[in-house]
Amino acid sequence: MHTHTIQTPKCVESQDSIHAWLSQKTNYAIARFNTWSKARKQHRLNREALQHLTKLDNRILNDIGLTRADVIWASDLPLSQNAAQELENISKMNRRSR
Repeated sequence: MHTHTIQTPKCVESQDSIHAWLSQKTNYAIARFNTWSKARKQHRLNREALQHLTKLDNRILNDIGLTRADVIWASDLPLSQNAAQELENISKMNRRSR
């Protein structure tokens, strides 16, 4: 009786490694996109909150430790900066100095 051993052809092994590599790169790209998408959504929400602040009365702004000038300054910040965080920092400093 003749026994044959079946060997995996080299092209199949390389296809498997290519598939694994592509799968890894695809998962990485999806994770990066999801991270970017979440950050973009948070950034949009922060900018919407900033727009809300522009509509508030000066007395209310003062109550939360901000001035109209602070809000205008923050609205002029580049999009790469977190205007909401900057305003929060200003508010904390102003409330401490009261």
